[in-house]
Amino acid sequence: MHVCFMTRAVPAHPGAGGMEVHGSVLTRGLAAGGDRVTVFTTAHPSGQPETADGGVRIVHLPETEPGRYSESFFRASAASLEELHRRDPVDVVLGQSSGARGFLLAGLHRSLGIPSVAIFHSHAVWEVYGRWNSASGFLGKLKAAVWGIRMLEEIVLRS
Repeated sequence: MHVCFMTRAVPAHPGAGGMEVHGSVLTRGLAAGGDRVTVFTTAHPSGQPETADGGVRIVHLPETEPGRYSESFFRASAASLEELHRRDPVDVVLGQSSGARGFLLAGLHRSLGIPSVAIFHSHAVWEVYGRWNSASGFLGKLKAAVWGIRMLEEIVLRS
């Protein structure tokens, strides 16, 4: 089975914590069990385009901010998955928190027929809370609020 795991951060990113460790343990376990695993994540802090971890191929998407979800990450991850699927068909997509958002918004789960699973480590409100806390200034807070409303709308209405 070919598993694609989409996440904003892996242990190589600064500030990595429980979510990143969970993703690493999960993907290495899948690889140890015989699955092919490709991870799409944000840019590597030192600019490496690709790394490996315990038999897992980790693709660091350039022009994305290391460790942070962004529209550029969602677009790049969806495009990269679509291209990967043409060369080496993907059987399932695992999204860490909102990692597979771009894949879902592009409708690739339907057009390519790839099932997807979202792994939330708490609930969607914590995603919004984290975005809000890392935002600064009025415009930053406004963007975080709009992002939260869109995220909840996508989860409820488009899944």
